[in-house]
Amino acid sequence: MSGSKKPKDSKEVEIAEVSTDGISPRIMCGIVMPIASMEKYPSEHWSDVFAIIKDVLEGIDIGGELVSYAEESGVIHKRIIQNLYTAPIVICDVSGRNPNVMFELGMRLAFDKATIVIKDDETPYSFDTAPIEHLTYPKDLRYGKINAFRLDLEKKVLATLEASKEKDYSTFLKHLGPFKAAKIEEQTVGIDEYIIDELRSLRTSISTLYQNNNNNNRAYTTEIIGRKHGNEIIPIDRVRRSMTNLLQGPLTKDGKVLNFKEIASNSKAKENIVNYLYKKYGESYSHDELYQILEDTIVRMS
Repeated sequence: MSGSKKPKDSKEVEIAEVSTDGISPRIMCGIVMPIASMEKYPSEHWSDVFAIIKDVLEGIDIGGELVSYAEESGVIHKRIIQNLYTAPIVICDVSGRNPNVMFELGMRLAFDKATIVIKDDETPYSFDTAPIEHLTYPKDLRYGKINAFRLDLEKKVLATLEASKEKDYSTFLKHLGPFKAAKIEEQTVGIDEYIIDELRSLRTSISTLYQNNNNNNRAYTTEIIGRKHGNEIIPIDRVRRSMTNLLQGPLTKDGKVLNFKEIASNSKAKENIVNYLYKKYGESYSHDELYQILEDTIVRMS
């Protein structure tokens, strides 16, 4: 049978073991971004964006994975928080203003660790994160501009990693005042204690899902949070409903009736809405906050 015997003059080839001592583990970059379809964004779009980010990272020998990813099973919320805390650098795509993404970005900024924020060219800046530099890419992912974005992202990742080595490095908090970054305490526990803790966390998660389901299946539970007005809490969603009613019009300008699109593109009309609501909710919300809520409402209605 061919290959079953060695030629007489053949020599044994010894393969030496390669030592991995002194070789640094590969840097892993956490990625925070939407993955499911949402208004104006099919799931395939996010797959393409994810592939672009991964390709940029691979080009500079850095691994990249969603912060929700893990090879082993476990409670996803703990995994996300742990990865948000431990990742040496995180890229966050706030395109479309996905609530989960914004929440995870807020957690990462609270840890005050290296973070790069990106968005497409159709998503407006959010009020809270506007002071942070955003790298912008074309929503249609057209070749010329996406290549320019890839180069910018590559440079930004390398520069941010280098800057994060400095002792007093801060992504966000130092610009607001003398705050201390949040930390996660680590402790060693026995296997039994670990399993019990995981089961408790799972039970809490299931209970939370059940309560949310009974609460009219709210998409954004945080919207029930509001501001105090005297002895009354003014929820954000009440302000949004008022804005929605006003945006649906009709409003009049110089005797002309304006529809939603005309109101949304008319700065004077929007200013009038904000001023009107400021008289009602001014003790709870600032003029700038109301204007930001109005812009968010317009995006949701578009």
